[in-house]
Amino acid sequence: MAIKGKDREFRLRQLSYIDFKPVNMDRVLTMLFPRLRFGGYGTRRPPRKNELTVSDFTREYVKDPKQFAGFAEHQNLVERWIETDLMDMVNRGRPNQALAAPRPLHGNTYKFRNARHARDYGAAEQLYWMLYYARGGRGQVAREALTRFFFPGVDLHTDKYDPSASVDVETQALLHFDQQVSVDMRDSQEPERFPPPCVGQVDLLADDTLRLLAYEPYIPRTVLVEYLKTLFAFHLGLYHLRLIKLLPALVRRRSTDPTCDFKSCPVAPDQMEAHGGCPYRVYLLADLGNDLDSH
Repeated sequence: MAIKGKDREFRLRQLSYIDFKPVNMDRVLTMLFPRLRFGGYGTRRPPRKNELTVSDFTREYVKDPKQFAGFAEHQNLVERWIETDLMDMVNRGRPNQALAAPRPLHGNTYKFRNARHARDYGAAEQLYWMLYYARGGRGQVAREALTRFFFPGVDLHTDKYDPSASVDVETQALLHFDQQVSVDMRDSQEPERFPPPCVGQVDLLADDTLRLLAYEPYIPRTVLVEYLKTLFAFHLGLYHLRLIKLLPALVRRRSTDPTCDFKSCPVAPDQMEAHGGCPYRVYLLADLGNDLDSH
């Protein structure tokens, strides 16, 4: 009997959706956007004949002198600005450089990804379902807050852009290109939903997300997006470090640990000792000294 693809997979979705490959957080956010928009579902769109390039974006901007005054007179500078500040590139600066997607400054950037270069290896799915299963309503509030933050100026029901919305110049540029896309729909395939083995880390992720978004009025949008990328990467790492401690214990017990039940998990993000008595908490040591040889 031939071995099927699912038998070769490293990942087990009941534990983690992430494949064992390097993950780029720009692409993780890009693939998280449709799941936020469609309630956990992915997105489906007709394939393009050719991959999008930086020049495609540049042409859209320079041909609209009313909204982008002076762009046509400095097309080379505009193209470099778009490539440097607005685009997520693979192999940047090399001969085989290619566009993965616009930087994840707005939720609709997923529409312009080149799928071959914008793989997230399951990390967006992992993040979404972690937020989905957070207890005490935190998960729903965090998902709604992220949707509001990443989709400014767009009516999610009609997909129409509100020109009166106040957004930064980078987001405004991306929204202008978004008006050229009319075909976008929810994937009809039902997503696989698995409760996370460690709900405590899930609660901490949702709580930290809400705490960070509370600074939205005081932090530039592009900077806050970078902070969110760092936060999500940190929590994905912590979640899997907890699994490394948790799974061997479950194998030895040959059953689940009652401590990890959804109702009895001791993690409480609103408490001073947020981890409570969790036996699987992760300890990290950070050396903030100047001596690189110190231990």
